[in-house]
Amino acid sequence: MSIPHYIGDADTAAALRLAGVQVYVPGEDEDAEALFQQRLAETDFLLLGTAFARRLPPQTLKAALQAGQPLVAVIPDVLGREDFIGESVRLRRELGWGSTT
Repeated sequence: MSIPHYIGDADTAAALRLAGVQVYVPGEDEDAEALFQQRLAETDFLLLGTAFARRLPPQTLKAALQAGQPLVAVIPDVLGREDFIGESVRLRRELGWGSTT
């Protein structure tokens, strides 16, 4: 199994780096979908910060989450700046998955 990767904010990246995760903090002008596809091809487990996941086209994220290999997970940032519950509801609504409440 390959080393897990994370794409997202700098604070969460710093914490995950301590746990041995390969991290990448993208710039605002960076092509999110190209970066996502590149990292997806390099690992068996890809973690995405909620802010970065929001930058991806919904169908791209949905396809990756449903594929199951490599495993993709969206996680909140370590400082709680992102409303993860609200983001979860928004993602479920956009992806057409079950209840949105």
